[in-house]
Amino acid sequence: MPPIGLLHVPHSSTEIPADLRSTFLLSDEQLRREILRMTDWFTDELFSLPAHEANTIRFPVSRLVVDPERFVDDAQEPMAARGMGVIYTKTADGLPLRAPPTPEERQELLDRFYH
Repeated sequence: MPPIGLLHVPHSSTEIPADLRSTFLLSDEQLRREILRMTDWFTDELFSLPAHEANTIRFPVSRLVVDPERFVDDAQEPMAARGMGVIYTKTADGLPLRAPPTPEERQELLDRFYH
């Protein structure tokens, strides 16, 4: 019998790909604290079901890299005004997280993780 459900776990990853680490303006300790603050800890464990009951889609990178629950179009995404659109440029405190990506960098991140 195929699984009867689908679980979406968008914010449990703490992964920052090594090739993207240099794009973040924070020190290692500052980035560690931001990840600690912005991760939905243990949601993948709290909502885990056996494979025969549900398939789980766990987003592979931290929401600090790309947030899969944001609209791609910043004009439609209210959090973009706070630097927390689909690609975050601000921390939870409103401090610079990374420089706004160029259109090419933005498209690359979206193609790599969002689409």
